[in-house]
Amino acid sequence: MEKKFTQCSNREMSSLYLDGIEFIKSDNEFDIGMMFFDVDNSPLSFSFKFQVSKLIFSKVEVAHEIFNTVSFSFKSDKFEYVFDNDEMLTQFCEFYGLEH
Repeated sequence: MEKKFTQCSNREMSSLYLDGIEFIKSDNEFDIGMMFFDVDNSPLSFSFKFQVSKLIFSKVEVAHEIFNTVSFSFKSDKFEYVFDNDEMLTQFCEFYGLEH
């Protein structure tokens, strides 16, 4: 069975969640997204704010397999997320109202 995000919503925000990583979008700020993630076996957790309109999609080869990626940047912060499969990429794009 392929991995996919679980989607949740409340009055003010919606989220996609999988394996300790959560992507958030606000119903009030359409171009701002957030990502939260925990560090395994640690009390540390991180959050990352990004502009949805400035996401950059690309592909990366890992062990002879091609994976889709998305790069986030906001001010001086940068981060890249690698999707496990095409369905996750589709869910992510639909969640933020993007075409890819």
